[in-house]
Parts: sequence; structure tokens; C-alpha cells
Amino acid sequence: MAQRLIGLLIFGLLVEPEDVPKPLKDRALAATVRIINHTRRTEGSGVLIGRKDQSTYILTAGHLLERGDRLEISTFSVSSYPEAERVYKKVEVVALTKDMRDLALLRLSGDDAPRRNLTLCPLPLLPKEKEFDALSVGCGFAAAPICVLEKVKGAKQVHRDEKMKPALFWETADEQTPGRSGGPLLDRRGRVIGIASGANDGKGYYSHAEEIYRWLKGTDFAFLAEDKEDTPGEH
Repeated sequence: MAQRLIGLLIFGLLVEPEDVPKPLKDRALAATVRIINHTRRTEGSGVLIGRKDQSTYILTAGHLLERGDRLEISTFSVSSYPEAERVYKKVEVVALTKDMRDLALLRLSGDDAPRRNLTLCPLPLLPKEKEFDALSVGCGFAAAPICVLEKVKGAKQVHRDEKMKPALFWETADEQTPGRSGGPLLDRRGRVIGIASGANDGKGYYSHAEEIYRWLKGTDFAFLAEDKEDTPGEH
């Protein structure tokens, strides 16, 4: 495991600039958070996805929040990396799916809530290629988020059993390591196209942007699903 961790860190931290521009990578790392569920003693990731009034919202995977009554969020910045910039212990779960979409929304409130974020990719601008490269960001075995280039094999309807409605996921050639669940999958402009959900048969699965939009528009937080271009976040 130690050798795998070292390899992942080297790969994640030394992505070549021609493959991933440094400004994009910096924005991605600064918008990705570490989530600790102290009740279940599990860890995962999430992405700062928007802000309204004095609140910042975090999109993540729903399965991370089972019995999540004691959550802790660590945020990072370019200047603090790889150390956490701030640790928040007052975290609200404001929306949560109970189905295959595996999505959840957290809220940090107050003057000290982070003011940077990434945005969802507008649906018409989602990658059209059958296979393409994308950037995944998550904490994995490390305490800080790292970037990894993923080979996306396309979109796929996934179902668990006959009682549960299938949902659309991006399928990647490689599975996520533990701790990266809830982290974002980004297009080449740094827009969120998916959220890491799980793995099966050596492949990774990310909740598809179509499912994210559909779900958010049915909640009280539909403003997070407004089609808009991303703007540079504060680091």
C-alpha cells in the first residue's frame, strides 16, 4: 500500500503542465475539500460548488454521509497546500439522495466560509467524445487533495437491483482509491462533469452531470444548477 501511495502522490502532484495547466490544477485543488465522518470513522472528498449570501455549498457523494452527525471539513489553498487552510466542524447536510445517484449537498455558513468554487459544466458543453481525458481530484490516501488524469470510457446507465431506478454515470478505466469518493471529475476547462461515487470490476464511476442538474433543480438549491460559465475562484 505504501508503494501505491507514493506512486499516486508522485503522479498526482507532478502532472505535466502541458497536460494540465497549472492555473487549472491550482483552482481544482483549492476547490476540493476533505470530509471526515467521525461517526462512521470514514473519509472522503467534496467540491466547493457555489456560494450564496454567507454560505458556501459542497457537492459530494451521498454514501459518505450515512450517520453523518459529526462531520469535519478541511479546505486547502495554494499557499497552504499540502496543509489544510481551515478546518470546519460546523457542517450542515442540506440535501441528500437516497438512490443510485449518490449525491449530497453540504453547507458551510459564516463570514469565514470559503469564497472560491468550481461550477457545473453546462449540459450542452459536456464532452461529446466516446472516450476522453478528464481530471479527477480527491484526497485518496493522502490528507490533501491530489489531481489524477483519468481515461473516461463514456457514459453508462448503472443499476444495483430491480427495486432501484438506474442512474447515469461516467465510467473510467481505473477505479478510485479510498478517500476520493465525493471528489469532482473535471473537463479541460475545470468545470465539474461528475462526482466520484464508487468502483466495480476495476473501473471507476462518477455521478453524471445530467443527474446532478436534475437533482439540484428539484431541491431548494436550484440556483447551483444555473447554466453559467465558470469564473476564476479565489485561492
